[in-house]
Amino acid sequence: MTVHPSKLSLTSREALGFTEAECLYDPELHTGPEAVDESPEEEAARHLIATEVCLACPLLGQCLRRAVAGSPEPGIWGTFDAESLTAIIDDGNTADHALSEVA
Repeated sequence: MTVHPSKLSLTSREALGFTEAECLYDPELHTGPEAVDESPEEEAARHLIATEVCLACPLLGQCLRRAVAGSPEPGIWGTFDAESLTAIIDDGNTADHALSEVA
């Protein structure tokens, strides 16, 4: 499973070029709370805000390419949730296809 950029170690972020990712400032916004269940409304609101953060991130394309190249763990990856990205992958599409949906 591909680890979300916000959960990478500093060494891995540096090696993969994710040191400027916007999700690093609030990892739970993109991957969800670990110790608390959230209601569907809370999850939808979190996803909406995470998507806005992704749209402002200079690494949006790089994040999507990382997610599509592997099996993304749950979270918001370049505006998409992991479930949507898995469907894109299963349909044989690429990160460039996903990026065209963002634009």
